[in-house]
Amino acid sequence: MLSAAALAALGPGEDPDAPGITWPTYHNDYAGQRYSPLEQIDTKNVSQLNEVCRLMLSDGGSLRAGPIVVEGTMYLTTALDTFAVEPTTCRMLRKSSHKPLAHMPFPVNRGAAWLNGALFRGTPDGHLIALDSKTGKKVWDNVIDRPAVDEMVAARSKVTSMIDGVSPTTIAPS
Repeated sequence: MLSAAALAALGPGEDPDAPGITWPTYHNDYAGQRYSPLEQIDTKNVSQLNEVCRLMLSDGGSLRAGPIVVEGTMYLTTALDTFAVEPTTCRMLRKSSHKPLAHMPFPVNRGAAWLNGALFRGTPDGHLIALDSKTGKKVWDNVIDRPAVDEMVAARSKVTSMIDGVSPTTIAPS
């Protein structure tokens, strides 16, 4: 279950492309700095945050992936599902599901990453998937790990390594 409190700091009518609003990968940026330039929440007012909504994501298992926020949409992943959510109300915009095709050694997911309109995520059965971030439709699906020997995909690290030396147009949806 996702509980949105600090995530709802962006209010209605605020610019989702303003500096610090976009959080395209688990570590915020592709360098993995985990730093936010936002100043609305600090040590003096953090205790005043209130829960604004809850969203049931799955029937069981743990949520081990941090959300990312791009262009005013929050993206969350569970082991097999990818959710697009309106971050100030928790209104579900869409859900995409992956049907596992092989053994899943660790049925978890470590999150998604975003680049040029594509949302990337790994799966516990060794797939790296690119979804169109506006529609949730699968752009491509490649097996890149071997679940039979207990390998799984953590999308955020794969996308970060893809950025060096690869043209974004080769991996973004058309």
